[in-house]
Amino acid sequence: MTEDGQQIKMRYTILFHIDASKIGFIVQNIGTEKDLVERIVKSISRSEARNIPKSFKASDLYGENIYVCEKAIFDKLVPMLASNGVIIDQFLLREITFDADLTKALEAKQIALEQQTTSSRMVQVASNEASASIVKAAGEAKAAALMQEQLSKSPLYNQYILFTGIAAGKVPNLQYIGIDPVPTFSNK
Repeated sequence: MTEDGQQIKMRYTILFHIDASKIGFIVQNIGTEKDLVERIVKSISRSEARNIPKSFKASDLYGENIYVCEKAIFDKLVPMLASNGVIIDQFLLREITFDADLTKALEAKQIALEQQTTSSRMVQVASNEASASIVKAAGEAKAAALMQEQLSKSPLYNQYILFTGIAAGKVPNLQYIGIDPVPTFSNK
């Protein structure tokens, strides 16, 4: 059971070896290797595998914090089993099974968090695009203002460009930008 009252089932593996200096103690007080596994390793590990997850919420065990739980169990078992001649090499949580309804709820929560993240990113992209459009429009407006300023100083310059283009055999395309049409030419 977890801190928030959710039923879980854990499957784990313990990799260990026997402390050679305690073989006499094991034979006299515990028995055979099978007795050591059944009476010491399994009984102590089952107890701690039930107790330690009680300090975690189910949602924590569903995500990356499963490794924190795995380490907490390992750290608790090492001294307990060492006193009985068992040296733990690794404690591996192979599987934690949750109630089906809880699993659905946790998956829905994860999907909602991912959708929220995606939405936030989309808003940021749209904001960046809007800012870029504003900067571009400001640049174009400044260019048009500079062109108008230049044309107001020399109003005959447009006519000169227009007549020069016509004399060269180019057809003018006229764009109005505020004061006078600005001719541009294309070869047609």
